[in-house]
Amino acid sequence: MTRRLRWLAAGALGGAAGALWARRRFEEARGELARRLAPSSVASGVANGVRCKVEGASARVRAAIIEGRDQARRREGELRANHDDRGQRVELGNPMSRVELGDPISKVDLGDPLAKAELGDPPARLGLGDPRAKVGSEP
Repeated sequence: MTRRLRWLAAGALGGAAGALWARRRFEEARGELARRLAPSSVASGVANGVRCKVEGASARVRAAIIEGRDQARRREGELRANHDDRGQRVELGNPMSRVELGDPISKVDLGDPLAKAELGDPPARLGLGDPRAKVGSEP
């Protein structure tokens, strides 16, 4: 019988200790939650979050503006380098750079068969096939 009383006492003592520990932990958690959800704490947290977002966005905008200016300066330098001191276009490797306003179409050679076409050329000469051929039929 003493053995049963001893186990009963040990269980009651363990239960009481566990209940006290759980209550203390609950009170600590409730206090921490109350501090975190206090109006001043919530307001400062929101303000810090907004400040971080705004600073990040402003830094990205600032970087984009700086990059845009650098690209514009680089492109302006390229365009100025392609013109001589009189403002005339300098000859480049691009075939279109040799074409002046008012030049005949025959001077333009871009490797396109239609660019070499003459009025009245048959479509077969231009590599376009016979326009009278039915779609799907073999020649």
